[in-house]
Amino acid sequence: GTGSLLIWAANRAPYTLSIYGQEKSNSAAALARMNLWIHNKKDYEIAGGKSTLAFPQFKNEKNPKSLKLFDFIVAHPPFVDKSWNDGLEMPDPYDRYDEDLLETSPEKKSNYAWILHILKSMSSNGKAAILLPSSTFFAENKDMLIYRELIDHNCIKAIIKLPIGLFSVSESAACILVLDKEKIEHKGIFIIDASRDYTIVDGKKHLRKRDIHKIISTFLASDTSNP
Repeated sequence: GTGSLLIWAANRAPYTLSIYGQEKSNSAAALARMNLWIHNKKDYEIAGGKSTLAFPQFKNEKNPKSLKLFDFIVAHPPFVDKSWNDGLEMPDPYDRYDEDLLETSPEKKSNYAWILHILKSMSSNGKAAILLPSSTFFAENKDMLIYRELIDHNCIKAIIKLPIGLFSVSESAACILVLDKEKIEHKGIFIIDASRDYTIVDGKKHLRKRDIHKIISTFLASDTSNP
């Protein structure tokens, strides 16, 4: 994208962050750099021109065969990306994917690929928020093993259901998947249904400040009294 999500997250952080991003499109990467500069972000690095999944550009400085690890990750991957595995080397040199992921209908598995890539890019205490279509969570057969592993390792902290048609790129229902590697004891997966909290302006759905505040405060308080 053009860096808006990175800027939004950085503006709400309680301290200054170093910002990294990768965009397949060179023009979009250039716009992201300009956008960060306009918003007075000085410490950033945006890579462009290569697929994040097939050709990740941020590597561990001490071990180029490993991915760079991040403490906080926000991502809005393409909702539909049938060519996500173009150029992907197998076996995966970064140990994100196994052959099973590509065995059947790989064009339908871009969302799983993004989750696994982000999980591999998180530090030991890392946290991530990923915007995904809700259909991602209706897994079958071997795809279920991906979530089973995430659940067994206590990595999924929450799933937040958003209003249908909130994003112009798709009329599909969307969710925010919250991952957390920090060793905090939390029971199960916290699910927030925010699909009914929105307003309509000029025929488009928008989250109001109060809707965003309700999601955040409910998440932080783990309040299940008002589903």
